[in-house]
Formats: sequence, structure tokens, C-alpha cells
Amino acid sequence: MATRDIVQEILEKEFEELTRCKELMKPAKAINPEDCRSFTWNRFMTVYTKRAPFLIKLFRELVFKNQNGKDDPENNENEEEIENERANMDPEEYTEYIGLKNKRRFKNRDLMISAAVSILLFGRSQKINAFQTFMGMYLEVTPLVPLILNSE
Repeated sequence: MATRDIVQEILEKEFEELTRCKELMKPAKAINPEDCRSFTWNRFMTVYTKRAPFLIKLFRELVFKNQNGKDDPENNENEEEIENERANMDPEEYTEYIGLKNKRRFKNRDLMISAAVSILLFGRSQKINAFQTFMGMYLEVTPLVPLILNSE
């Protein structure tokens, strides 16, 4: 068996594992207030990485690396903008700022990958709908938050 066939078989098995994952099946009727309170978007990436590590690594490589295996410069800010930010901050403040910015960037990347994997899983089995269910709730509730806060 060729290496390519082995890799393909591993990725297919990981994908199938995700399609049978009960944690990813969540009809809207089954969501309770505790689910909403304890919800985080990185829950999906944790499940995906645990059950399909090679598939998630492949997605990260495909989406965020260029042909040389480096972060794609088109996914990063331009150098002039970074220098302007550096000029307006003291070195310690800038280091902290960049750390937070990178953390946010990688968190956003994980959300993008989670969304992509969720869409593919939903395409395979409409029972795999937890991401879509929570996304729908988030989009429905988010506009109401300012109204609720201002009504007090």
C-alpha cells in the first residue's frame, strides 16, 4: 500500500469518527440554559483535534501555510501598519499587544477551521449540527444583548 493510500485511509477514518461523534449532534430542542452558559467556540476545535488530529493538521496546513511551510504573508498585516503601531507604544506595551493580537489571530483561525469542518460534517450527515445550532443561537441572541442590558 502506497503512503498516499495510507494517509487517505487515516483521514477518511478520522472524518468518519467525527460523523459518529455524539458531542457534535445537538438539535435545537435539546439545548438547555446550562449548555448556553458553558458554551465556548473552542469546544469544537478541542473535539475535532482530539478525534481527528491529522485531519485538523491538514486543514491548518492547507489554509494557513504557503508552499515554503511558513505563515502565508497574505494572512498577516502589512509591515508598515505594524511599524506604526510599534512607534506609538513603549516596548513592553508593544510586546504585550503583539502577544494578544497573535493569540486572537490564532483563535480566529481555529474558528474558521471549525466552521469549515462543521460544514463538511453537516454535508455528510445532518445529525452533526451542534456548530450550526450554536451559531444560529449566537446570531439570534447577539443583537438582543444591548437591548436587554439597556432595559435595566
